[in-house]
Amino acid sequence: MRRVLMGAWVGFFVSILGLQANEPVLDSAGLRTGLSTHRPCDRFYQTELYGVRHLPWTAELTPRWTLQPRLEMTAGVMRGRDETGWIGSLGPGMALTRKDQPFSLVAGCRPTLMDRQTFGNKPLGSTIQFTSHIGGAVKLSPRLEMDVRFQHMSNAGINADHNPGLNHFMFSMGYLF
Repeated sequence: MRRVLMGAWVGFFVSILGLQANEPVLDSAGLRTGLSTHRPCDRFYQTELYGVRHLPWTAELTPRWTLQPRLEMTAGVMRGRDETGWIGSLGPGMALTRKDQPFSLVAGCRPTLMDRQTFGNKPLGSTIQFTSHIGGAVKLSPRLEMDVRFQHMSNAGINADHNPGLNHFMFSMGYLF
């Protein structure tokens, strides 16, 4: 099951990386890593590759502010309690940006799949989770962006017996196409 999930997710990720007639399918891609806010003995670590595609419905809120909807996907690993599992997500997000400024506010919520629901003796309740985030991004150069975010992952009550949730601080470095 683990290999099937991972193979399907990696295949989907690789398929959208293809280039079409002089235009990249992704607007940015990079590496994100972080750790949970739990005590050191209960800490979880997550590392993932990510890709972002801007959706075509940009909203100009004022002459200086724009809201850019986007689609974000991730594929990576999470480690906790001396066990490692595969994790992947795909879902909507948005970036609020002031024109002529390198900073933006980012937020989103996406369904998340994991190949395990228990790490050591820590049950997360389900292999289906939902990850929401809020944070900030800064363009360091025309092609390089850094992102810092707080994210929360839980199963949204799918398994009413266990919904402990995980909070992570995540840091990323990405390439802008």
